[in-house]
Amino acid sequence: MPCSRLRGAVGGHNYPILYRQATGQVIPLTTQGIVLGIVPDPYFVPGEIVLDPGDILLFYTDGITEAMNPQRDLFGDERLATVLCASHQYAPGDIADAVLAAVREFAGDTPQTDDMTMVVIKRV
Repeated sequence: MPCSRLRGAVGGHNYPILYRQATGQVIPLTTQGIVLGIVPDPYFVPGEIVLDPGDILLFYTDGITEAMNPQRDLFGDERLATVLCASHQYAPGDIADAVLAAVREFAGDTPQTDDMTMVVIKRV
């Protein structure tokens, strides 16, 4: 039976989130590791997951979840998970577009000071 097995480590940014098609759950993939560049010989604990058909893995920078609206509320993890659940049926590029559109709508005209970078991996 074919599968998509991914192995990696997190080096200081937000934990990637995994959308499981079978359950509709969004799961943060926590692992131990220190921010790159802090210590000379960092140690990272690798993790491994299997993506089943329809599963989505989202890597993102903190500019997404820390985007602020005029009231200085953060976009946050819950809103990001909600957008991922609502757009899971789309292609990866369209999922990224949906996240950015939701962040822009949330932030309105409030200037943002951080990058908003994402990588979306979807098993078909």
